[in-house]
Amino acid sequence: MEHKTPSTGAQISHSTVEKRIKQFLVSLDELLNDLKSPNSNKRDPKNWEAERLEDLFRSIEKCAKSRVYVKAKDDHAGLDSRGTELWNMTTKLLRSEKQSDVENRNIHLRLRHLAYLTLDCAQRTCGRTTQGSLRLVKIAVKAGKTDLDHNNVSLAESVLSNAAKYIDDLSKNATPLSADEEGERINLECEFLVQRIELSFLQHNVNAAELMCNNAMERFSRDENAASRLRPRIRESLGKVLYKIGKDMVKRANLTAGVEWLARALEVVDPKYVGSERFAAELRFGIMQNLVQASLKTQTPIDLQRAKEVMEVMTKEWPDRLNVHCLGLDIIVAQKLGAKAYHAGELTEFGTTEAGIPGQN
Repeated sequence: MEHKTPSTGAQISHSTVEKRIKQFLVSLDELLNDLKSPNSNKRDPKNWEAERLEDLFRSIEKCAKSRVYVKAKDDHAGLDSRGTELWNMTTKLLRSEKQSDVENRNIHLRLRHLAYLTLDCAQRTCGRTTQGSLRLVKIAVKAGKTDLDHNNVSLAESVLSNAAKYIDDLSKNATPLSADEEGERINLECEFLVQRIELSFLQHNVNAAELMCNNAMERFSRDENAASRLRPRIRESLGKVLYKIGKDMVKRANLTAGVEWLARALEVVDPKYVGSERFAAELRFGIMQNLVQASLKTQTPIDLQRAKEVMEVMTKEWPDRLNVHCLGLDIIVAQKLGAKAYHAGELTEFGTTEAGIPGQN
């Protein structure tokens, strides 16, 4: 993978780049020492100077921008080792349930983002290797997931936007990837797209979410070669995000769009690929239940037919569940009463239930 040096009239000297990196590493070492200190006051970010993190972010940004001008083959092991150490420390802190760590959760998220940017800067030299790009995408999707789980949209957007260059590198690699590398690339790129879908939806950019969803499904769900290499966990995560969006659409009374997203989610969690483990089965059950209920509310012939077909599958796979029998009654009553009555809530006597994970037995 060849990384081209930008053409510019204002080239930065090698010595200037080295100086910036050394200054950054000195400041980062001080921060790492504070995080490792037995003194709780030093460890607690609330006691740090207000501009400390901002100064570090500005410093690593300068290092990253200037490193692209350096052609020398120097991988700066110092950046990589410090970035790895900070990543490991912040990962432990984010898992901690100690009150002080919980209170500093947002700062720890930012520190983990700083760790990613440091590792990214360590890659910015005369060329990026396949293994280097795979590693950075793997780290990026881990960071992105944590950021999204904590509803930190800005950090998630930053790390995923940054990781896009590594995705691009891998897709344009002049040297064919090995079977293992290609399998890893497929899973990482799909996971990357899953997070971009969720991020776009959280930013209320439904068009972008839909575009990425179609991209992910065409490339990783409907393509037999890629689908067979996709790990069940990654496929489930895609189905779960589409399910989440579909439910939200229905909740906002956007029934047509909700049905489309739920139908996509059901297509993704094909038991042929996700298996019959409890989580996968319950995810599929929840999607099907919500899809039937939403399809009945639209009252279009296509959606009513879809509701019947999904119900037939549910009856075969979960014949003893009360939810399934209630849905069967919903279909009968909805057909007789029509959309107006169904929306008016005249099915309460039949005990309809809200789908969830895990489902009721």
